[in-house]
Amino acid sequence: MKKFLITALLSVFCFSMQAATIVSAKDHNDLVRTILKQLRFSDEVKEEANGTNAIVNFIINDKGIIEVKEVITDNKAAKESIERQMSSMPINKTPVLPNTLYTMKVSFTQQ
Repeated sequence: MKKFLITALLSVFCFSMQAATIVSAKDHNDLVRTILKQLRFSDEVKEEANGTNAIVNFIINDKGIIEVKEVITDNKAAKESIERQMSSMPINKTPVLPNTLYTMKVSFTQQ
């Protein structure tokens, strides 16, 4: 029973330490700006997604490659375009914490 309690407490402690990774607002904003500058949407996607938003949850893995975890939007074309572009996008200029969950908003508005 003691071994079980010690193991359980250590597991909770390790999980808490892992979840406590802090990303400064400046680093997060720099990363989001870098990604948003690289996203390019076709006229068809822009027209179809006009007026909608997408919330993108992603991590940067140990190799510096974006892994999209989730794209929340009602627009299928926008979702597919975001996933395709971000999964092939290199991130090497902005300081990031590997394997930390980042979130960003992509707005589709007519200009």
